Amino acid sequence: MAQDRKLCTTVTLRVSESLCVGGTKYEPMVKFLYDEYLVSGITRTQLCQTSRYGSASWAVPMRRAAVQAFRTARRNSFRKLLITRVSPLSTTHPFLNAGPYLATLRKDVPIQVVQSSMYFRNFSLAAFVSVVASGVWYYQRDHLQESRAFVNSTSVGITRSEPQGSQYSTLAGPLNTPEKKESTHVEPLAEGAKPPMAVDDENFYLANLAQDAPLTKHGDQDEFNRMEKLTPEQATQKLRRMEQSYTVGRGRGVVRYDLVQIPSNNPIEDDHAEKIIEIPQTVTNGAGSSDWMFWGVFDGHSGWTTSARLRQVLISYVARELHNTYKTALADPSLALPTPQSIDAAIKRGFLRLDNDIVHTSVQKAISNKTKLAATELLAPALSGSCALLSFYDSSSKLLRVACTGDSRAVLGRKGPTGKWTAIPLSEDQTGGTPSEAARLRAEHPNEPDVTLHGRIMGGLEPSRAFGDATYKWARDLQEQVRGRFFSRSPPSRLKTPPYVTAEPVVTTTKVEPEKGDFVVLATDGLWEMLTNEEVVGLVGRWIEKQESTSSVSSPWAWAKSLAGNADKSLPVEKSPLWSSKDGGGQRTPLRQQQWSVKESDERFVVEDKNVATHLVRNALGGRDRDLIRTKRLAKLGNQAPTQINATGESASNHATGSQTVRSDPPNATSPQATGHPQETPKINIASSPTPSSKENPFPQLGMKQPNDEVPTISITPQRRVAPQERERSSSNARPSSRAGETLEQWEDRTLRNIFRVTLGPGEKHDSHGHPLHYLEGTRAELEESGQQLRLSTTLLDQALLEATSDPGKHSNPLQYLLACWKRVSRQFRALKKYGDEDPKFKIAKEARRLCMSYCIFAVTMPDMFDWEPPERNPLTPHLLTDPEGDLGIDHDFLTEAVLRFAEDDTIQSALVGAVEDLSRQLAKMSMNDDYKPYITALRSLVQYPPIVHGIVASPLFLPSSIPAGTLEAATLLGPFFAISPLQGDVTTNYFSAPSTRDKGYIINSQRALRMTLQSHQNDLMDIVNKVIKTGKEPREKMLNWFARCCNINHKRRALQVDKKLVSSDGFMINVTVCLDRLCEPFMDASFSKIDRIDVNYLRRNPRVDIREETKLNADQNASDTFYSKPAEGTNNFISEVFFLTLAAHHYGIEAATSTMSQLDKDLKRMKKHLEEVELDRHKFVNDPNQLQHFERAIQKWKDQIEKGMSYKYSVEGVLLDDLTQARSMQFMRYVIVWLLRLGSPRHDFPDKPLDLPLPEEQPEVFKCLPEYFLEDVVSNFKFIMRNMPQIITPTQSEELVMLCITFLRSSEYIKNPYLKSGLVTIMFQGIWPTYNRSKGVLGDLLLALPLANEHLLHSLIKFYIEVETTGAHTQFYDKFNIRYEIFQIIKCIWSSPIYREHLSEEAAKNVEFFVRFVNLLLNDVTFVLDESLTAFVQIHNLSQELKHFSLTMEQNLRTEKEEALAAAQGKAKSYMQLTNETVAMLKLFTEALASSFTMPEIVQRLADMLDYNLDVMVGPKSRDLVVDNPQEYGFQPRTLLSEIVDVYLNLKDKENFVFAVARDGRSYKPFNFEQATTILKKWGLKSGQDLSAWASLGEKFKKAKEVDEQAEEDLGEIPDEFLDPLMYTLMTDPVILPTSKTSIDRSTIRSHLLSDPNDPFNRAPLKIEEVIPDTELLAKINAFKAEKNGRRIRDSNVMDETPG
Repeated sequence: MAQDRKLCTTVTLRVSESLCVGGTKYEPMVKFLYDEYLVSGITRTQLCQTSRYGSASWAVPMRRAAVQAFRTARRNSFRKLLITRVSPLSTTHPFLNAGPYLATLRKDVPIQVVQSSMYFRNFSLAAFVSVVASGVWYYQRDHLQESRAFVNSTSVGITRSEPQGSQYSTLAGPLNTPEKKESTHVEPLAEGAKPPMAVDDENFYLANLAQDAPLTKHGDQDEFNRMEKLTPEQATQKLRRMEQSYTVGRGRGVVRYDLVQIPSNNPIEDDHAEKIIEIPQTVTNGAGSSDWMFWGVFDGHSGWTTSARLRQVLISYVARELHNTYKTALADPSLALPTPQSIDAAIKRGFLRLDNDIVHTSVQKAISNKTKLAATELLAPALSGSCALLSFYDSSSKLLRVACTGDSRAVLGRKGPTGKWTAIPLSEDQTGGTPSEAARLRAEHPNEPDVTLHGRIMGGLEPSRAFGDATYKWARDLQEQVRGRFFSRSPPSRLKTPPYVTAEPVVTTTKVEPEKGDFVVLATDGLWEMLTNEEVVGLVGRWIEKQESTSSVSSPWAWAKSLAGNADKSLPVEKSPLWSSKDGGGQRTPLRQQQWSVKESDERFVVEDKNVATHLVRNALGGRDRDLIRTKRLAKLGNQAPTQINATGESASNHATGSQTVRSDPPNATSPQATGHPQETPKINIASSPTPSSKENPFPQLGMKQPNDEVPTISITPQRRVAPQERERSSSNARPSSRAGETLEQWEDRTLRNIFRVTLGPGEKHDSHGHPLHYLEGTRAELEESGQQLRLSTTLLDQALLEATSDPGKHSNPLQYLLACWKRVSRQFRALKKYGDEDPKFKIAKEARRLCMSYCIFAVTMPDMFDWEPPERNPLTPHLLTDPEGDLGIDHDFLTEAVLRFAEDDTIQSALVGAVEDLSRQLAKMSMNDDYKPYITALRSLVQYPPIVHGIVASPLFLPSSIPAGTLEAATLLGPFFAISPLQGDVTTNYFSAPSTRDKGYIINSQRALRMTLQSHQNDLMDIVNKVIKTGKEPREKMLNWFARCCNINHKRRALQVDKKLVSSDGFMINVTVCLDRLCEPFMDASFSKIDRIDVNYLRRNPRVDIREETKLNADQNASDTFYSKPAEGTNNFISEVFFLTLAAHHYGIEAATSTMSQLDKDLKRMKKHLEEVELDRHKFVNDPNQLQHFERAIQKWKDQIEKGMSYKYSVEGVLLDDLTQARSMQFMRYVIVWLLRLGSPRHDFPDKPLDLPLPEEQPEVFKCLPEYFLEDVVSNFKFIMRNMPQIITPTQSEELVMLCITFLRSSEYIKNPYLKSGLVTIMFQGIWPTYNRSKGVLGDLLLALPLANEHLLHSLIKFYIEVETTGAHTQFYDKFNIRYEIFQIIKCIWSSPIYREHLSEEAAKNVEFFVRFVNLLLNDVTFVLDESLTAFVQIHNLSQELKHFSLTMEQNLRTEKEEALAAAQGKAKSYMQLTNETVAMLKLFTEALASSFTMPEIVQRLADMLDYNLDVMVGPKSRDLVVDNPQEYGFQPRTLLSEIVDVYLNLKDKENFVFAVARDGRSYKPFNFEQATTILKKWGLKSGQDLSAWASLGEKFKKAKEVDEQAEEDLGEIPDEFLDPLMYTLMTDPVILPTSKTSIDRSTIRSHLLSDPNDPFNRAPLKIEEVIPDTELLAKINAFKAEKNGRRIRDSNVMDETPG
C-alpha cells in the first residue's frame, strides 16, 4: 500500500550573479492525484487525524473499501463507494473539467460503465498532500536598478495570480458505456447537478441520483461541506490562491523569490521562513557590508506547532551563532574571517540548541510549572515534529550553505556550455531507509536490530533527523511521567536507548558561479517523489524559456533572455550519469514511476504559470501527462483497443456517416503489448453518441437502465509512440552519430579534434563551444609533405599529442590538458564500448584512450619530455584533491587504467605512492579547522585499488624503523590522517570560543556538532583501514604493525606527569582506539561464539604488543619474565591480534585521555582559585599606572590560559561523551570482562557455565602474569561511563559488570593492587547513584535480583572493608575512609532485601573470626570519626565565640590566626561529618543484625566505652560546646545523631555482657546522661513510646549492673598486680602467655589488639592468636584469689546476720 504522501518545494533561480532560495510545501490533503474525482467535503478533523508519520489515518480504510468494492463486486451483495471531495488540488486531467451537473438515481436508470484510471496498483486512493512553493531569482548587479526598494517578506501582502483559461472541453452529460452494454434511457440531470459514481468489477459507473441538489454535510465549527468536483478554473484558482512573489532590490544578487501554499488542514502543519540580515563592515573584518540571506522550509508532521516554532526562531538561533563565530574570528588577529568549519559548526549549534529548547528545556519547565495549561503550550512543539531545510547565502563570499535535517532536498541548477542545465544535489535525504543514516543508527544502537524497520525509525517515523518528535528522544520513564501528569503519546514499543532522532543537520557548501546562471530548488520530500532532480531543474529551465519568449525588452522577465536557450519539446537539462547508475545518485525512484509505471516523458510537462513555484507544483501533479495516464488505464481495464475521437467530437471511424456509436477493435485484434511493439499514444476527443450496444445491467437491484438519450462518447485510437522504456534505452545506447555522408575517416578526424581540442587549420582559434584549440603546425606540415589529406588519425595521434602538450604558449601544465582530454576520451570510449572491437569507431576510441593515458603517465613521470619544469611536489597531488568528476580530477577510470599498467611500468605505482606521501606531508601541516576533507577523500579513493595499497604499505614513510612518539603523527604516512581531530590546537577554541561566558546549552550543542564532525572523520579512517587490511596478508601485517607502534611507543602517556611533546596527542590516539574498536566488532557477537578464538598464548609468541615493563595482575617482574620467556606453540590468529592491540590502544588512548580530562579539571580549579587570590592584590597597584598595566597583562595572560584550558576540556568531554564511541568501547570491554572471567574460572568454560565462587586458591599462572591494565581499563572505562553517561549501559552489560566486580572482590587475592579492587567498588557505588526516575541507579535493582550478588556481594564488600585498612600508600589512612564510605552506600542500597540479611546472619555464625575483625574495624572507624567531628564542632564554637566577643580588642595577627583556625575547623567538620553520619548508620544496621558479634569479649567493652563517651558529649554538661551557626552546612544533625546512638544501645539491650560493659565504664557512664537523653528524645519526638519505655528500662539495667559490679570490686579489694592485665589493668579472666615477650595478658585483650595490629605489643614481634599459650598456673592463682575473696565475703555476711537487732 502506498504511504500517505506530502509534497513540498522551494525554488530559487539564479540569473548571472546569484543564487536562488525559497520554500514550497504540500500539506496533507485527501485527494486522488491523477484522477478527476477527489475526496472532499469532509474536514481533516474527521478524515485525517495523522499524516504519513502517523500509524493510522482515514486514508487506509478508505482505500481498502474502494479496492474491495471494485475488485469484488461480483458478489451478490452490492457494495458501492461514494466519493466526496474537499477543496481538491487541480490536475490537468480532461475529465476533471466536466461541467457541473447532478444525475438522478432511480430504479429505471441504469449505470454507465466508465473505464477507471484509478486502477493503480499499490497506490492509495487517499493521498495526503499540501503545497507550498517559493522561488528566488538571481540577477547581475549591473542589471538591477538601484532605485528598487527592498521588500521584506514579512511585510508584503500575498500576491495572487488570475486563473488561467480552461484548456479542456466540458462533458455535457454522463459518459457512455463500452460496447455490449444494454441501451437504456437516462433521465435529464437536474440543473446544477454533477455525476456521482459507483464501482463494480473494476469499473466506475456514472448514474443519476434521485435528488435535485448536491450532497452536503455540516462539519465542526459550522463548516459546510459540499460533495462536488472542481472545474479546471476552480482547481487553478486553488493552486494560485496563495502564491506570492517578492522583489528583493538589494543589489546583492537576489532579485526576487516566489512561493505558493495550498493548505488542506487548518492550521497547516508545514511552514516556511525568509529573512535577510544586513551585516555591517565591522563584522566582515573590513570586507565591506554583506547580506546574510536565509530561506527555510519546515516539513511539519503530527501537528503544526513544531514547524511554527521553527518559522519563528530557527533563523534567529542560527544567525546568533554565526554572529558569535564572526566575533570570535575578529578577536583573533591571525584570522581574517571564520573558517568554513567554524561556520558549519555554528549552523549546527543553532539547530541543536533550538531542538534542545524544544524537547528538553520545555519538559523541565512543564514539570516545574505543574499546570496542564502551561504544559500544553510548552510541550506541543516537542510532541509534534518537523523536518527543516535551511539555506544561508552570504552575498560577500557568494557561498551558499544548505543545512538539511530530515528528508527534504536541495538541488542546484547550473547552465553548461551546451546551453542545457545540470542538476547538482546539495543534500541527501535522511530517512530510516537511507543507507548512511541506517548505518549511523545501527552503530549508535548496536543491540537494537529493529532500530530501522521498513525504512523507518523503529517502523514508525520516516525521517531519521527532525526537530521535536520527543517520543523518539525522551527516556521511557520521562514519557510515562509526562503522560501520567499531563498528556503524551505512548512511547514506541521498541524504545530502549533514546534518542533515536537528532536535529543535527548535514551542512553542504557550494560556491555560486554567476557566469553559469545558478539557481537552487529547496523542496520537501513530496516533490521528489513525483519528479527527479533533473526534471525539476529542466522544468525551471523551460519556464525561463517561456518567460523569455513572451517578454518584451522592458518586461520584468527580460532578464531571462540571458539564460534561455532554444526551446524544444525536451527539457533543457543534461541527464545525469548518476541517475542512470544503479544507486540513482542518491535519488529515490519517483512515486509515479515506482507505483504507477509512469516513465520519464518531457512531453507531459506544461508551462502555464508566472510563478515558478506554482509551475513546479502543477507539473508535479501531472502537467499534461494526465491524459496519457488516463487513456492508457482505460484501455487496460476495458480489455479493448481504444478508439480515436476527432477534434470535432465525432468518432473518427464514423465521422463521414454520422455514426454515434463507440467503436473498438475486434476481439481478436493484437494488442501492442502482445506484439511487443512500442505502446502507442492515445488521442482523446469527445462527441455525442447514440445508445451503446447492449449488455446485461450488472446492477439491476439499483433500478438503473441504459440511457436512450445521446451522450458524449469516448473513442480512443492508438497513435504510434515510443514507450518511455524504449526511449530511455535507445537514448542511452545510441551510437555516436555520424553526420550525413560522413566517412569513417572524417568521423575519426572530427572526433579526435573534439577530444583533444586540436586543429590543423591555422585560422581556427576556438571550437564551436568557444574552447581554445591547439594548432598542430608540425603535424600539418608533415601531412602536406607526404601529400596526405589534412585529417587526424590514431596513427598521427602520438605526434599530435606530443606537439600539443609541448606548446608552452597554450598551457603551463601538460598534465592538466591531458587529464581533461582523458575525461572526454573516456566518455567516448564508454559510449562505444557496448559495440565491442568489431566496431571500427570503438577501436579508434580505444587507441585514443590508450595514447592519452600514456601521455598522462609521461607528464607525471617524465615531465622534461614536454619541456615542462615539474613542480616541487608530486604533480598528481593537486589533481587527487580535485573533484574526480571535474576535468582536472583523477577519476575511477584513470586509476583503473593506471593500475593495469603497473606490471609494465613500475614508475606509475611510484608516482601514485609519491602522491600519497605528498598528501600526508601537506596534511601534517593542517588541522580540522582547515580544508582537510579532500585529503581524506583522496586516500579513500586510492585504497580501493589493491596494487596501490601494496605500494603504500611498501613506502618507507608508512612505518619508519625508528621514530619517537612525539613525531609519529607527522612522520608516518597515516599519522597526519589520524591526527585530524577536534582536539588539535586552535580547533578547540573554534568550537568553544569564550567558554567561560557560555551557557550549558551552548556547550552541549557545540559538543554535539564536534562529535558529528569527528564521527564522519572516523568513518573515513575506518574505511581506509578496512580496505588496507582486506587487501592481503602483507598490507594487513603492515597495518597491524603500525597500530602496534602507535601503542608501544606511547607508554609515557600513562605517566603521572606527561610531557605532551614526547607522546602522541589525545586526538590521534582516540582515533586509533576507535578504529581498533570497530575492527573488533565483527567477532563480538552477543553469544560470545568466538571468544575461544582469543588465545592468551598470543602474549607468549613474540606479540606485537609490548607488555614487558607493564605491571602484572598478581606477579612480580621476575615471575613474569620467567613465564614469558617460555614461548608457546601455535600460530596467532587475526582475532587475537586485534583483541590485544585494542586493549593496549584503550590503555594508551581513550583511558589516558580520560585521565587527562580529570587532571585538567583539577588544574583549572586550581588556576581559577589562584586567579581569585591574585585579584585580591589589585588595590596594591591602583596608584602606580605602570605596575597596574603589568598586573593587568599578567591577569589577562592567566585568564587566557584558563579559557584555553576550558576550551580543551569541553572538547575532550565532547569527544569522550560520545554515545556511539562509548557504546563501541563498552561492547569491547564487555568481551574483555567475559574473557577475564573465563580465564579465571577453574574450567575456563564461562559463560557457557555459571561461575563458582570463590575462585580456586591456586591461581592460574597465565592469569597472574597478565598486564594489570587489562582489568584497569575495564574499571576505568566503566567508572567514566557510570559517572557521566550511565544511561547507555545495557542490562546485559550491567549483569556482566556486576559479576566481574563481585568475582574479584570475593577472590580478592587474584589482584594485587588494592586501588584496582577499590575501582570495582567504585563502579558499583556509582552504579547505584539515583538517576532520572531510577532511584537505585542502573545497578541497584540488579544487585537485589542477581543470584550471584545475593550470595556473595555482602561477603565481598566486608572482606574488602577489612583489606583496605592497609593499602601500602602514604595516603592509605584517608583512602580507606573514602572506600569504606562507598561500601556503606552499597550496603544501604541492598539492606532492604531480607535475603542479604539472612545470608549475613548465617555467615556470621559460621565465620566468627571474619566478622569479629570487621566489627572491630567498624568500631574503630566510628570512634575516630565521631571524635574528630565533635571535636571540630567544639573548636568552631569556641573560636566563633572568641571572634564574636573579642575581635575588636584582638591584635590583627591574632585575629587572623583565629580566623584561619576557624576555617580549618570548619573544613574538618564538613569532611568528617558526612562520613560520621554514614558510619554511625552502618553501626546501627549491623548491631541490629549481628548483635552477637558486637558483644564478643574482645569488642564489647570498647563499644560500650565509645557509646558512653559520645552520649556524654552530646547530652552532658559540655553539649553546649557543640552549638554552632548553620549546622546544616556541615551536615550536622545532632538530634538525628543522638537518635541513632540510642538505637545502637537498644539493639544490644538484651546482651548481658553489654549491660555490664556499660556499667563498668568508669570514665563516661553517668545515669544522668540517660535521663537527659530521655528528655531530649521526648521533647523532639525522636522515638516512639515503645522505644522510650525500652530506653528507660535499659537505664535501670545499667544502674543495677553498676551496683553489682561495684560490690564485686569492693569484695575483691586490693588485687595483686600479677593478676591485672598489663594493658587494661583489669582482673584477667583467661590469661595467656605471649610466645616471644613471655608476657601474660588476658586473651580478650590480646585478641582485640591483634585485630588492629598483628604484632606483639611488648616487643613488636609478629604474632597470631593461635600462637599464644594458656597460662594455666596464673589462672589457678586468680581463681584461688577470687574464691578466697568470695569466701570471706560470705563469712562476713553471716557474721552480720548474727548481730542482734
